[in-house]
Amino acid sequence: MTESDGKGDFGGRTLYCGNLAWKVGWQDLKDFFGDKMEVEHAEVLTYKDGKKTGSGVVRFKRPEDAEKAMKEFQDKPLKGREVFLRPDAKGGKGPGSARKGQGKYLSEEAAACQLFVGNLSFSTSWQNLKDFMGDVGDVEYCDILTDKDGRSAGSGLVRFKDPEDAKKAIAELQDELLDGRKIFVREDRDGRRIEGKSSKGKGKGKDAKGKGKTSKGSKASREDEVAMYVPGLGSGTSWKDVKDAFSEFKPVHTETKMMGGSLCGIVKFSDDKMAEKAYEGMWHVECLGVKKIEPTWDKPE
Repeated sequence: MTESDGKGDFGGRTLYCGNLAWKVGWQDLKDFFGDKMEVEHAEVLTYKDGKKTGSGVVRFKRPEDAEKAMKEFQDKPLKGREVFLRPDAKGGKGPGSARKGQGKYLSEEAAACQLFVGNLSFSTSWQNLKDFMGDVGDVEYCDILTDKDGRSAGSGLVRFKDPEDAKKAIAELQDELLDGRKIFVREDRDGRRIEGKSSKGKGKGKDAKGKGKTSKGSKASREDEVAMYVPGLGSGTSWKDVKDAFSEFKPVHTETKMMGGSLCGIVKFSDDKMAEKAYEGMWHVECLGVKKIEPTWDKPE
């Protein structure tokens, strides 16, 4: 991470970066802005357990560089996802309030009522999610996030009428089961404006070291494959165990081998979309001889 001198007003030259791909690191975020402007500090935000939040902050040396970045890099793709930028009035300690007139973000007050819900089953509908969250408070809007093909992304947004209900949902519904999946609930740091469905609607083995298997019939070229690593697997875990654990996300290749001093699973996907769904869907799932697996994009050394 780049160094900063810790002096001055950071708010005027710091941007919040949302919708980051899970495999984006701080160096990727810094390099994204190229040589056009000088980045003083770049950081990818994570939860306490180390999982990435899909967002980050970038501090520039000059306020005019931050303004220029807003104009030139808004909605530009980084590792397959369009990044959105907005001023971080808190100078890197949080997303801050939405940019006036942007329309695509909520006010800070409204954002306090909105939650991001992850690890949803692909079969979960907005109505199921709304009914589930409605147990703790009055849901104003609810929506399931989708990819460009219109398929569920395995996550959703829920906005309560009262911010206290949002806090209650985080406290009471974290890791609860919905449609067979343990969901995780957090503040929607991106503060995205949703035009979803209103709550007024009706209804309620042996060590297979170095061995692996590539799925038959896969048309993805090896150059396009996206690799994910799952370190610290239980002794005796085979490539087939890994394949079965990740089957919902259709891996094109799985194997196990010793890496970084432990048995590691290597899972390859045909594209970034499915790899990101697997990362979000499998984080801290109990399987493969591990109480909470932590998939990573970084190859264990």
